[in-house]
Amino acid sequence: MRVAVVSTMSAQTPWSAVTTPNHAEWCERHAATFVARCLPYHEAVADFDFLEDLLRHFDYVWCLDSDAVITNMHTSLDALELDPGLNVCEEGLHEQCPINCGSTIWGSDWRSRELLALLTKHEPEWRQCTWIWQQWIAERLEVCPVKGLVRVHPARAFNSCHHGDRCLWQPGDFVYHPCGVPSAQRVSLIHERLKEVHR
Repeated sequence: MRVAVVSTMSAQTPWSAVTTPNHAEWCERHAATFVARCLPYHEAVADFDFLEDLLRHFDYVWCLDSDAVITNMHTSLDALELDPGLNVCEEGLHEQCPINCGSTIWGSDWRSRELLALLTKHEPEWRQCTWIWQQWIAERLEVCPVKGLVRVHPARAFNSCHHGDRCLWQPGDFVYHPCGVPSAQRVSLIHERLKEVHR
């Protein structure tokens, strides 16, 4: 399986200095290609042409937010029973948006290409959403044209979220993602999780 891991950083992601080596370590262990990019957030969330180009060369592209920590280096993507389209996890913490796209795994077949085309076409719509295209997709999971393009995995499969005072992550989980934690706390929490990485 040919896998690329993409992480995007900017001046607003001070935690990248410690999470980038973490992501690179997983890639080295699992013979994956690591792609670190520097882009402002508003550009990164719509960088679909770059993603589509990667999907021409890899079986799966794992897009991982820069604040996510891979906490189980033994877990491979082979163990996740992935679909060939977009794979996301339930967030399990926020009722208004049932999925979280801070850790997404895109397969290389037509389903991903079709979804990327939809996201490009409907950018003016999802730009108005609180949680951008993650919310746009969540609202259309069971209706055409999105239905059948996305597989929603259980919370904690590859994205254990932390929001406010609620945290789903448990020791041994694949990925810790403090998506709903204030930036001032996020750095210290990431450092704590890095001490608990299972190697």
